[in-house]
Amino acid sequence: MLEEVSNCPVCKEAKFSPFLVCEDNTAHTAQKFNLLRCDACNFVFTSPRPTAEGIVKYYQSGNYISHSNEQKGIISKIYYYVRERALARKLNIINEFSTQNNQQNNEKYLLDMGCGVGAFLEVCAQNNWNIEGVETDTEARNIAIKTLSNQNNNTTIFADVFEIKTEKRYDIITLWHVLEHIHELDKTILHLKSLLKPNGRLIIAVPNLESDDAKFFGRFWAAYDVPRHLYHFSKSTLKQLFERHNITLEKILPMKYDAFYISMLSMEYKDNNKSSFLNKIKAFWRGLVSNLKAGNDNYSSLIYVLKIAPNPKIAPNP
Repeated sequence: MLEEVSNCPVCKEAKFSPFLVCEDNTAHTAQKFNLLRCDACNFVFTSPRPTAEGIVKYYQSGNYISHSNEQKGIISKIYYYVRERALARKLNIINEFSTQNNQQNNEKYLLDMGCGVGAFLEVCAQNNWNIEGVETDTEARNIAIKTLSNQNNNTTIFADVFEIKTEKRYDIITLWHVLEHIHELDKTILHLKSLLKPNGRLIIAVPNLESDDAKFFGRFWAAYDVPRHLYHFSKSTLKQLFERHNITLEKILPMKYDAFYISMLSMEYKDNNKSSFLNKIKAFWRGLVSNLKAGNDNYSSLIYVLKIAPNPKIAPNP
């Protein structure tokens, strides 16, 4: 079942223009989905889109790597190689922005929303963070629970973020390529805000539709990933979204590895899912070009560090 998006998720205006038509290449359903651009704020989103209940089947694919620990095929192996290197960097980022850095109390609390199989939580636990996670996918959640229990860690992995009671408890809340999947966007942001300590940080990674690889691959760009990706952010639209909730942008950081991985997938999609050594060379080159053209902050994916505004305005209704 599909649902229409009647108002822009960022600015709430109701006039849109066609942007792209993309195919579901991940689950190979051959379905096509419309991407619309808001005439007022330029935010791009998928509409019509599957309902929260109906979208589940689009994740039930062996190609959806983040919900599995299997390493089959060259792209999967590359994904896991890059993931291991990226985990160390993510740990450095949360340590840098932890509100506990300059305090005598060394207790640090982190929530990872969309924690998948728990790889990031495991690294954090090994580095003296008190951790909790949220994962809606049952199979991935069970893998995470097992992984963390093997580390003698009694970590709670929630099935839904709204199971967590509202209280200022976390120093850091992370969403690594998760925000673009959330149906109840405003409601979720407000709830996450209620769970964050006053000087805490939201750290959010999403694809950047203004990157060079997005422009080069067009409708074949793997990071559109319809219909699982409901929203397609630029720097300005993500900033606008969070400012509406009295949350300000503190810093933007690059995810340089993403350009290579996304370009490799995109090259396959562009060539009718054919995999060849030549395509992998072309994909590596496109990833390199994308990073070289990125400037200061226009990489294939970006990390946004956000904090609650010191002088909040009246918050919007979800």
